[in-house]
Amino acid sequence: MPLLPMLLLLAALGCGGDQYGLEPIPRNRTLIMDCAESATCAGQIQDYNAFNPYLPGATSRTGYNFLYEPLYFYNAFREQDNLIPWISESHQYNPAFTEVVIKIRRNVTWSDDQPWTAHDLVFTINMLKDNAPELTYSTDMKTWVKEAVALDDHTARITLTAPNPASCTPTSPTTSASGCPSSPATSGRGRTPRPSPTST
Repeated sequence: MPLLPMLLLLAALGCGGDQYGLEPIPRNRTLIMDCAESATCAGQIQDYNAFNPYLPGATSRTGYNFLYEPLYFYNAFREQDNLIPWISESHQYNPAFTEVVIKIRRNVTWSDDQPWTAHDLVFTINMLKDNAPELTYSTDMKTWVKEAVALDDHTARITLTAPNPASCTPTSPTTSASGCPSSPATSGRGRTPRPSPTST
């Protein structure tokens, strides 16, 4: 097939009406994912039966990690300013690095439009601490977090068991896309995820 007719056909297939009667989704509202590496194609959610991010022994690059957003993204290619605020807008350590206060960005919501608040972050940390070592990330939380409290809807204070200037990375759900996801605590939805593949 000549190049121009083929391009027109592809454009028509990609932009036309849906055969199931659904409205086409605008390009700026479409999530397009690429392969993480040649052997792991992340163009679609392939691990559809493993949406529990706390399931021990499960590693997924094409599953639940597409559904959760972090407090921060981490840019390993920069020596400075390598934490990119996302759900969080900032954090501040005390001088001894035994406490960190995290500020949550306003107007962040879960997929059901419920507010994403500091209570969700605190719920997740305490839920993992209380269920160590049964759940993934729980041993880090139990080891490093002495107390996590929500000071208000947009401020969480995490007291550490020992000085740890890197605590925003390994011990709280704050950094990379593969870091510890948070669970909702609002509207009574917070619960302990059992170690089964589909509970979230």
